[in-house]
Amino acid sequence: MSDLFIQKSKNKNKTISKKYKNKAKGKNLLQKEQKNKILQQKTTENQQQLFDQITFQPFKQEYYEETIDLLTDIFVNQEPVCKSTNISFQDLRQFIEQIVKIGSNLSSIAIQKYKDQDGNICSKVISAIISCDQADLNMYEQQIASTTVPQIQFILNLFQITEIKLSELLGINLGNIKKGEIIHQVVLGTHKNFQGMGVGFYLSLHNAQIVKQHGFQNAVMELTSSLSLKICKLLNIGKVIYSVKYTEIREDDKFKEGFQQIEDRLLDEQISIYFIDTSDFVIKNYEQYIKSLKFIF
Repeated sequence: MSDLFIQKSKNKNKTISKKYKNKAKGKNLLQKEQKNKILQQKTTENQQQLFDQITFQPFKQEYYEETIDLLTDIFVNQEPVCKSTNISFQDLRQFIEQIVKIGSNLSSIAIQKYKDQDGNICSKVISAIISCDQADLNMYEQQIASTTVPQIQFILNLFQITEIKLSELLGINLGNIKKGEIIHQVVLGTHKNFQGMGVGFYLSLHNAQIVKQHGFQNAVMELTSSLSLKICKLLNIGKVIYSVKYTEIREDDKFKEGFQQIEDRLLDEQISIYFIDTSDFVIKNYEQYIKSLKFIF
C-alpha cells in the first residue's frame, strides 16, 4: 500500500472524526442551552413564589427589635468598614437602634410571610432601609460626638466627610439644615438568604415613594463599598455626585487610628454620595417592576 494512499486514508478519517466531534460539540451546546433555559425558568418561578410571600411596607414598631437585630447582623458580618474594624455586635446595635428610633416614621421594611412546621402563618423582616431627617440626625451626631467607642467614632467621621462635601456641592450648611429639607438614608440591608434577588432594589423604590410622600425633595445615602455603589447605579433613581478612595483620606488625623485596623483590600474601596431628587421620582414609572409585588404605603 502506497504512502500516498495511507496519508489520504488518515486525512479522511481525521475529517470524519472532526465532523462527528463538531456534531457532538454542537449537541452538547444545545443540551447546555436547554438546561440553562430550564434552570432560568425554575429560578424565575422560584423568585415569583418568593415575592408572592413578601410585602414592602412602612416600618412598624412591632418589628422594632427584629429590624435592629437584622441590620446589626448584616453590617457586623458583611459591611466592609464594620467587618474590618471588628466592631462588636452590641456596640453597633446600640448605634443602629438610635438610628431606627430617629427614622422610624420615614423607613421601609420587607416582610416575608410563611408557614411554620405546625402550619401557622408567621412573618419576619428580611430587608430594611432606615431613613432619617438630616436635621434629626445632626442632633444625634452631636449627642454621641464624644463616644468612647473608636469604631463608632470612625463611622461618624466618615459621615462628616460626606456631609461636608455635600454641603459644598449643594451650597448649603448641612449641619444647620432645617427639618423637612433633606432625608438621609442611613442604612440599608437585606438578609443573606435573600440577597441578589432584587429585594433591596424594590425596597429602595418603596422608600423613595415614602420620602416623597413626606414632602422631602432630596435624599442622600453614603455608599461605603463598590458593591453598594453598583447596586445604586442599577437602581437608577439618583446619581453619584462624589466619590473618594479610602487611600486618599487615611492620612487624615481623624482616620489614622481607624485605618490601622482596616484590611488592605478595603483601602482600594471608596466612599460615595448617592443623591436623589425626589421631585423627579414617579413610582408609576416603575410599574413594570412592581405591578406583581405587594406595595403598601
